[in-house]
Amino acid sequence: MLFIGETLRDIPQGGWVSHENIRSIPRDYASEYVMGKEGK
Repeated sequence: MLFIGETLRDIPQGGWVSHENIRSIPRDYASEYVMGKEGK
């Protein structure tokens, strides 16, 4: 919950509103964030 809560601040508010399946955003964003960190 803490990890997701922190990532929410980095997601543009418009992204949440315009996205049809809001529940998929935290998972997708978290996955990209973690993979991006490991990739670097």
